Amino acid sequence: MDRVATVQEHTPRSPEAMGVPVATPRCLTGSTLWCTNISVVHQLSLNGARLSDHAYEQLKRMIVRGELPPGSLVTERELTARLVIGRTPLREALQRLVSDYFLAVVPGGGYLVSEISLDSAARIYELRRPIEGLSARLAAERATAEDVDALEEFVHSASRPVSGKDGHWHLAKDGEFHDLVARTSRNEYLRSTVKQLFSLTQRVLTQTRPRTPRLEDELPFYETLTELIGLHEPEQAEQVMLEHVRWKENLDGVVLE
Repeated sequence: MDRVATVQEHTPRSPEAMGVPVATPRCLTGSTLWCTNISVVHQLSLNGARLSDHAYEQLKRMIVRGELPPGSLVTERELTARLVIGRTPLREALQRLVSDYFLAVVPGGGYLVSEISLDSAARIYELRRPIEGLSARLAAERATAEDVDALEEFVHSASRPVSGKDGHWHLAKDGEFHDLVARTSRNEYLRSTVKQLFSLTQRVLTQTRPRTPRLEDELPFYETLTELIGLHEPEQAEQVMLEHVRWKENLDGVVLE
C-alpha cells in the first residue's frame, strides 16, 4: 500500500490538475493568417512536432501572398511573438528562407523580404524549363500504377467545378500537380528544386500577373501529361511539360534578354 502511495505521489501531473494557470497563445495584432494558425502552432509545440518546419511554411506563405511585402524588415523578436515559438526553431526557419531566396540578412540585425521583378521571374523560368522537363521525363520512366492513380485522382478532382476560390488557391492546386509529377520522378533532390522554383514563381506572379489561370485552364495539360506518364512515354511527356512551361512564361509576359 505504501509503495502504491509513493508511486502516486511521484506521478507527474499536468499543470491544470495542479491548479497552475497555463498561458494560452493570444491572437496578436497583425496578419489574420497568424491569428487563424496560432493555435495550430501551440498544438504543434505540445505534440513535439518540428516547429521550424511550420514556421518556415507560414512565413513563406505570407511572403508569397504579399502579406510580408518586398523590402519589408522583419525581426526575430517580432516573429517570435507572432508565432509563439522559441528562437532556435525560428532561426532554423529563417535560415532556410534565406537559402531559398525569400529573405536576405540585414547587417546589424533583422531580415529583409527580398525584392521581386519580372526579370527575376524570367530567370526562374529559364531554370524551370529544363528542371520540370526532366521531372516529367523521369516520371514517365519510373511511374508505378499507384503513381498514375494519384495523378488521375488529381485530374478528376481538378475537373470538378469550383467557385469562390481566389488566385492563391488555384496556384496552390497547380503546385500540387507539379509536385505529384516530381514525386513520381523518384528523385528527392529534383522534387525539392521543383517545389522551390514553383514557390519563387508563385510569389512573383501573384503580385504582377493581372489574372491567375484557373484549374479549368490547366486541365488539358493535366490530362495529357497524366496519360503520357501512364503510357511511359518519357520523350513526349518531357515535350508536353516544356511546352506548358513556355505557355505559362508567355502568359506571364516574362522575357529574358
